[in-house]
Amino acid sequence: MPLVTIKTNPLDGTASVVSPYSPERVAIIKETPGRTWNQTGKTWTIPMDCVEHLKYRLEMNGDKVTGLGAPATGFGAGDTAALAAQVATLTAENSRLKQQLRSAKATGAAGAETWEEKMFATLSPEMGEKVFKALTRALHPDAGGDTTAMARLNRARDLINGVNVGMRR
Repeated sequence: MPLVTIKTNPLDGTASVVSPYSPERVAIIKETPGRTWNQTGKTWTIPMDCVEHLKYRLEMNGDKVTGLGAPATGFGAGDTAALAAQVATLTAENSRLKQQLRSAKATGAAGAETWEEKMFATLSPEMGEKVFKALTRALHPDAGGDTTAMARLNRARDLINGVNVGMRR
């Protein structure tokens, strides 16, 4: 059972996460909103209010989490149906909010300012990905395109998909 250490820092409202590398663990940590990677210290930093949820997710992955006092609170083994219901509810709410954001962007209510943002706001997610791939062939610097144009396209796609643009690696 791999050991993950979470050290809280109440002064700045963050926590540091130290663990051995595994793609599954990194994927779980990357689901945490506001997480950042410290290349020098080889640690993840997460907001303090995300610690318990991350601890729970890591424990569900089979990791042993230390550095915190009380065990994570979450669903017990017998609460699978309750967990499935909550996941379904949150997934539906997430889809509804994404659609609402797309609609707001399409009407200009959310402030779509560039042609890239307006384009992604008016397309379905599936069509947006197809158009993104097609434009990438022309705009990517490795294909003779422009770095700034490609960066603007990436930013617009991330913005419409709800990705925190400052967190891209």
